[in-house]
Amino acid sequence: MTLPTVVLFDLDDTLFAHQRAVRLGVTAHRRASGAPLADADDDAELARWHALEEHHYGRYLAGELAYLEQRRHRARDFVEPYGL
Repeated sequence: MTLPTVVLFDLDDTLFAHQRAVRLGVTAHRRASGAPLADADDDAELARWHALEEHHYGRYLAGELAYLEQRRHRARDFVEPYGL
């Protein structure tokens, strides 16, 4: 097996439009979930998603959660206020 000699990190959306993908994904998920999540304010829900992303990723970095756990916690916390 050949190991990579270079690893690229796209921290500013140059190679991959991460922020746009997140916005489109969160919006599509909300619309597919139906009311009341679909009826919530787009900007407010995107800001809430980003806050949850920061919170749970920080917990992952601190060793409190495994990588997949932080993703699950973020998703659960996002829909929890809507009873989903």
